[in-house]
Amino acid sequence: MSAAAEKKRLGPEDWVAAARTALIEGGPSAVAVEPLAKRMGVTKGSFYWHFKDRPALLSALLSEWERRTTEMFAQSPGETALDRFAKLGDLQASGAESAFEAAIRGWALSDDQVSEVVRATDARRAQYIEGLFHEIGATGEYATALARLMVVAAAGEMQMAALGEPTPPSTIATLVRLMARFAKPGLSPQR
Repeated sequence: MSAAAEKKRLGPEDWVAAARTALIEGGPSAVAVEPLAKRMGVTKGSFYWHFKDRPALLSALLSEWERRTTEMFAQSPGETALDRFAKLGDLQASGAESAFEAAIRGWALSDDQVSEVVRATDARRAQYIEGLFHEIGATGEYATALARLMVVAAAGEMQMAALGEPTPPSTIATLVRLMARFAKPGLSPQR
């Protein structure tokens, strides 16, 4: 097999990666089989070897986003809630997923299925963060409100970063520490 033929052998992950780039650059309408194949230097036949149709690719793209966003819940043995808050802050500060997140959220505004996945993912994020607040000492509605505030702030920050206005990493770290401080036992919204 020639080097050119080896180079052209693509897997489904290559198509999803190309779809991700297209979504970020041009929205869901840019995720089209023929332009992707042209960009990748292959025929459409390569696409149909891995996917039934465009909706199958879009579904795989959405699943990839969902997988990547839930990786942040991974926990190492011995990590405290504060360690995990710091890890979330570092991930947010890196801006690594900002453009993809913004593109998915933009797509969700015009697609009910995508919107449902984004809402479910946000709910899982909030539940995870609420659990961290409980570990630190926040209780009930207070922990729920703090978790919601963090999810909303993170979503807004990713939108801003995708528009070229990222928050400096030191500010994100300060915000995460501030949120954790508000969760300490004995501190409540009334005080």
